[in-house]
Amino acid sequence: MIILIIILIISSIGWLYILCRLLNRVAAMSDKLISLTLFGGIFLLFTPFLFYFWFLKLKVFTSGFYFLNSGEILNQSPLSSVFILIGFFAFAGELIRRKIIEKLKKKSIGKICRLQSTKNVDCSNFFPKKAPWKYIYKIALLIPGNKIRKLFLHNHKIHLQGKVNCQIRIVHITDVHFVERISGEYYEKMVATVNECNADMILFTGDFLQNSDAVSKLKPIFSKLKAKSGIYFVCGNHDIWHKKIHEKTTVEMLEKIGFVHLNGIIEKVQINGDKIYVAGTEQPWIKDNIAGNLAAIPDDSFVILLSHTPDNIHRIPLRNIKLILSGHTHGGQNALPGLGPLIIPSKYGSAHASGYVKVKNSLLYISRGVALHHPLRIMCPLELACIDIDSIK
Repeated sequence: MIILIIILIISSIGWLYILCRLLNRVAAMSDKLISLTLFGGIFLLFTPFLFYFWFLKLKVFTSGFYFLNSGEILNQSPLSSVFILIGFFAFAGELIRRKIIEKLKKKSIGKICRLQSTKNVDCSNFFPKKAPWKYIYKIALLIPGNKIRKLFLHNHKIHLQGKVNCQIRIVHITDVHFVERISGEYYEKMVATVNECNADMILFTGDFLQNSDAVSKLKPIFSKLKAKSGIYFVCGNHDIWHKKIHEKTTVEMLEKIGFVHLNGIIEKVQINGDKIYVAGTEQPWIKDNIAGNLAAIPDDSFVILLSHTPDNIHRIPLRNIKLILSGHTHGGQNALPGLGPLIIPSKYGSAHASGYVKVKNSLLYISRGVALHHPLRIMCPLELACIDIDSIK
């Protein structure tokens, strides 16, 4: 009986991996057609029911407490056996795949990326104060592994090839998902933490708002952000497909406070006498000519690309792009201990959940973002990234 329970649990998780991989691919194709929150919850709830169904169907084939009569299972329930085996091998294959990806990541980026320091901000006082959200967050905080209490500021140092003589400091912010139920003090604290970095540039990669009616509330907070060489942004899918008025008012508000919108556009920026380029794309939600615009600047240029989805690293020519900054995935929002995130809106699944990815001579950084609008972030803490860039000529 114990062996049967273990096998069924492993097989159920394997099927969960299969379903989530399918979900990730569909979500990557069109965020308009699928809600990760809704469908992800359904898939996660599906697993225990699958386990219970199999357990009721197969428990008659147990011989005592520890042994299975595998011959009887194969003879009388061949379809169940096939499904169990598929799930079992899917589980094993997914674990192996994730371990390989993890090792390859460490090998490819170990010499060029280093985490220098980490600072955290306590978010406990910023949760909703009114019912029902007040009680929803209180209950969520009781769940082991829920990481919504702290916002982490990670200070990275990276070495990239290019014509840059000085060190450049950028702060990457993504997936704010501003909502009024979260205290404005949270966003004020985030702004103050970013300003303490004394960055050359602040770079946003979209999903500013969860609801369009919050635009006026965000404006006075973000107007306090300061960067020596400018603040640049692209929109995310929430900014684009939550109604056109949402995107229009968000962009207008950000441009009024001095942010520069990079929708298929490349901006030349002077930092301490060095010339770099900051580019942005909002593909696949909005078409642009970013590939053509990148082709018009010299091959040896130092380009930083902003892209809400990390999948654009495989869609756009990388010849002069040194660094790509992305968000969108929230690190998977929730992850299983030891098994990692399951629901990631990317064609490449857990490989594009968070952290650094190296493709050819380009480096991609995927941030988990700062969104506090959902009360659950299991093993996926909130994150700001302060990145110091040194060039290797």
